[in-house]
Amino acid sequence: MPPPFPNRLVHARGRARRAGQQRSAPGRRVFHGLLFGTWTRERRGRTMESLASVPPETRSRAEEAARKVARLRQLLRREGAAACVLMRVANFAWLSAGGRSFIPLTADTGAAWAVVTPERVAVVTTNIEAARLAEEELAGLGWEVLAYPWWEGAAAARVRELAGDDAPLLADGPFPGARDVGGEVAVLRALLGPEEQRRAAAVGRETAEALEACCRALRPGDTEFVVAGRLAQECYGRGLEPVVHLVAADERAHSRRHPLPTARRVARYAMVVVCGMRDGLVLSATRLVHFGPVGDDLRRRWEAAAQVDAEMIAASRPGATAGAILAVAQHAYARAGFPDEWRYHHQGGLAGYASREWRATPGGGEVLAAGQIVAWNPSVAGAKSEDTVLIRGTGLPAVLTATGAWPTATLRTASGDAVPRPEILVV
Repeated sequence: MPPPFPNRLVHARGRARRAGQQRSAPGRRVFHGLLFGTWTRERRGRTMESLASVPPETRSRAEEAARKVARLRQLLRREGAAACVLMRVANFAWLSAGGRSFIPLTADTGAAWAVVTPERVAVVTTNIEAARLAEEELAGLGWEVLAYPWWEGAAAARVRELAGDDAPLLADGPFPGARDVGGEVAVLRALLGPEEQRRAAAVGRETAEALEACCRALRPGDTEFVVAGRLAQECYGRGLEPVVHLVAADERAHSRRHPLPTARRVARYAMVVVCGMRDGLVLSATRLVHFGPVGDDLRRRWEAAAQVDAEMIAASRPGATAGAILAVAQHAYARAGFPDEWRYHHQGGLAGYASREWRATPGGGEVLAAGQIVAWNPSVAGAKSEDTVLIRGTGLPAVLTATGAWPTATLRTASGDAVPRPEILVV
């Protein structure tokens, strides 16, 4: 019987990472599969100088990834380490400018790890994932893809082979013999560069389009499962992955802050929530739909949640701390007549390569900066207000999850700022 992997290298054609992208430079050979009993690898020597022959989109992505690699190498020099291994899905996406290392959407640690040394960048993965990663997720970056047999479970050993058995290591989580620098890497990925801000704007707009299309198609009698399925369809149709989708029908909107979909049918009211992900970036939004006139109690609850949201958005300026913004929210809840509602659900926080990088807590010392995105989600039982916004150097943050087609109210904050907030859609 022949061995499960022939004693040769298999050539993989470099396909485009997504529709419309061209093949990598002529002559590029990406090797996956296994040289039986040894490593396989992508041919080395692809340098930034050779990127002149690749399409602008690919070149821009490669240049962005190279800048991030340089920042990790600064961390290596500062810590006197031989390599840094990024195992977390969010960090892999950040470093690779959008590459997907997960298999289940819920994974925190990916099926591929990026290893950065002073001289090279390698991706350690199984023979199952090597071809997909090289052809679809990492095309044009010039990174090595190193595969090991899936049955070995040898990722940690492969990392050690790259770095040296006794060399000091950094990692973004628990790793044998490595110093955990997950916090330092999280700080790096939280500040979005110009390319990432443009991608975030596109992801935000299309996430809002998917959410609002789903809501406009909603009809009495739909189950929450049906609404969630329609939301997922609208997201995937736009190349988005709905990493969170919540639906609450009628009284469940009053009793559940995280309403996972059920078989309950919508009668008159629905709350629909989504976190849409593409290129590793996650943007979130909530919309409310009511069939027939909205009652005074629900209107009062929506107005309170929307006003708190407006105050938090207006307070999201460079230098503001998480604790200070939560204090703004607490005062706004009290002024609206719901002083304790902030206690029953978190109020949101920093977004980016996770739906929430951190959540605002009393006295929280996290400091906001221009180029970060935040998603606040204040709620009053029965109503919620949520969008994702980009913090700018001056002025109010820019709302990214907006289409301009949803009914909107402009609310005046205590400081005099005018902030648009999505209203309840009345059908």
